[in-house]
Amino acid sequence: NAGLLEQQQQQQQQTLTYYNQVSYLDEQVGRLLSALDDLGLSKDTLVVFVSDVGSAAQLHPSLHSAHSLIGDAVDVPLLMRWPGKLLLTRQMQGMASVIDVPASILAAVGVNVTDLQGIDLLSPIRLGRPSPRTAAIVG
Repeated sequence: NAGLLEQQQQQQQQTLTYYNQVSYLDEQVGRLLSALDDLGLSKDTLVVFVSDVGSAAQLHPSLHSAHSLIGDAVDVPLLMRWPGKLLLTRQMQGMASVIDVPASILAAVGVNVTDLQGIDLLSPIRLGRPSPRTAAIVG
């Protein structure tokens, strides 16, 4: 069936494009981290990497729906790097939300803010505990 073959070829091209984008991003983040190291700025710089569904939606058309709970829609990276300050190489189990990023950054730099909607994710990570978040808005 010509239509099925065309659809498979399109899916293969989208997958290749997505993997190329991820590889390019990985290379650029590596360059940034290396430059910070080379300039002696790493210990004074908190690097935060957070993403969203982005191009993964190409691989799963249902991700275009604001209510999708497919793994690629909810399992997105949140990485923090601050050599000498954040000595964590752990993953936290449970829910987190982009709204938690500001509270986590403020906690990392020692600012205690209690009136933010987000949750400090660093404390449970340091203690090896799961996320205290029990709900998140998807959409």
